[in-house]
Amino acid sequence: MNPYLVPETTGRPQAPLCPHETAEHERYYVPVDNTQAAFEKFQEEIGDTASLLHEGRLVVAAGQQGCGKTSLINRCAAWLAENLPHGEIVSLVDESSASDPIEHRLTLVYECLLADLARSKVLSADQVRELAELRDRLELGYRTLSNRLDALDSGLALIVLLPSSEDLVKEIEHYARFARRKILFFAESSYVDYVDRHWAQIRRACRAEPVLLRVGPLDDGDGWLFARTRQELHPDAGVYPKVTEETMLRVTTSGYPTSIGQLQTLLYGVYEDLRRRSPEELALRSPELSYEEITDYFFRLMRTPGEDTTR
Repeated sequence: MNPYLVPETTGRPQAPLCPHETAEHERYYVPVDNTQAAFEKFQEEIGDTASLLHEGRLVVAAGQQGCGKTSLINRCAAWLAENLPHGEIVSLVDESSASDPIEHRLTLVYECLLADLARSKVLSADQVRELAELRDRLELGYRTLSNRLDALDSGLALIVLLPSSEDLVKEIEHYARFARRKILFFAESSYVDYVDRHWAQIRRACRAEPVLLRVGPLDDGDGWLFARTRQELHPDAGVYPKVTEETMLRVTTSGYPTSIGQLQTLLYGVYEDLRRRSPEELALRSPELSYEEITDYFFRLMRTPGEDTTR
């Protein structure tokens, strides 16, 4: 049994938690990397969710790679969908390469959004065709989309999860202007200092106050909190060696891992390695997972061609 296997993510240890697609994922959030504080800040700053029906919002999650930004955004989106009369989540996180030109990405996101709204029958075929004709005038396109959603009078609000970008600030300024009644955008960036330097510029482009959520890095005690929580989620699902608080403190003060994503990948891999051992071999080992076993696995992983342990 691997206590770090998350439902619906087999073979993808760094796949983000996504409770709006897999409800069970809500149980797997652990308050590390400042993600719980960021989630609570989001709830506080959004306030009365009904206000989203009258004004658009922009939410930006910033933090180093692997710190849980996407999982945080997914949690915020799921919470919004539950607390709005009708919250429609449209995830476009995989629809574009981060290195594509901004103009291409902006148009692609708009077209993919319309395709999703047509598939879910939120809009009629005629309305989608009308909006598609505005792909070269995106600000007018989003304004028209907002008006069409408003005319539905169904309490519907769109929660749009944007793909990550290498040049986030310039792109986000566009979405700050695009966010209107019943349209909320979520974006993320690994360039925390860059976002901070340009946040005033982004705020000026927004009609309503944007929300900035800062995430990470791991604190020394976060490793044990994460390990203990995941072990407690699987108390009866087979026998496996437990990791101790002392061991996790040594791991998180060793310089690696520095993010929740790296920690999840490391522990998932260690337990997958143990799971492949024979019952006879496992019977001879200690009931506790040692620091030496974790570091041994890490260095073997570092020597494996094609493996990326820094994500």
